[in-house]
Amino acid sequence: MPSFFERFFGREKPTPGLPAPARGSGLTEFFRPAAPAEPSFEILAPPPQLPAGPGEPEAFGLLVPATPIEPSFEILAPPPPAAPPARRTLTEALVPEQARESQREPQRPERETLFASLTEPVDPYERERDLRGILPRDWLERILDLPEILRMTQAGRQDRDFQRAVDATLRRRPPAELPLILIAPEERGAEDKVADFLGIPRIEVEKAEQAGRDPWKTLLNPGLYAIERALDWHLGDQVPGSYRFGVNDQGEFGLVYLEEHPDV
Repeated sequence: MPSFFERFFGREKPTPGLPAPARGSGLTEFFRPAAPAEPSFEILAPPPQLPAGPGEPEAFGLLVPATPIEPSFEILAPPPPAAPPARRTLTEALVPEQARESQREPQRPERETLFASLTEPVDPYERERDLRGILPRDWLERILDLPEILRMTQAGRQDRDFQRAVDATLRRRPPAELPLILIAPEERGAEDKVADFLGIPRIEVEKAEQAGRDPWKTLLNPGLYAIERALDWHLGDQVPGSYRFGVNDQGEFGLVYLEEHPDV
């Protein structure tokens, strides 16, 4: 009996040169896979080195540099030279650093936080002095010998003439004067000597005068006033009077101690 495929497609004629399939086996013999070929990796092997013909470059010669490449370190080259330092002022160029440091007012410390003010022990006397902007004692002692000034003040207060002058203030007389430090024989023309006393370079006085500014108002008087306040603060608890810069009865300019009667 013909098979299912023979009824619909007819029996296929055998191909010349091929053996006829066995009866009853259908067409499955034509789809039997051949034996697998032996694996070969020759396609992954490097191509053979072909000899170079005359006048032709060697194989792969285009990928080989003619000369070895020198390593480059340009990224490690030193940076360009730094900009020249800023030009110094005339005072910085002419005055030594120690001299400039001696005349600089100390910088006020930054305002403390509430936590620091409550936890760190702080002398209330120094806190009040700082809030008032009064020079600290160590800075003031760079200019004046405080123990010597106090000694001269206490000794001068024992003088009978000075005591009579103090009593006279009850009769509306001016305060009693006790000269302490002579700075200049007279106030006029004493700008350079006062500047020396305060530690201000004289060139600063000359610059103020050349600019049409009064050195007394811009440089000297502010410095003298700061010292007056500092003397009253640091010595005021040991003497009843006050310290001032001015001219005495002889017209001499310097530091004097003034005192009035306590009942005035």
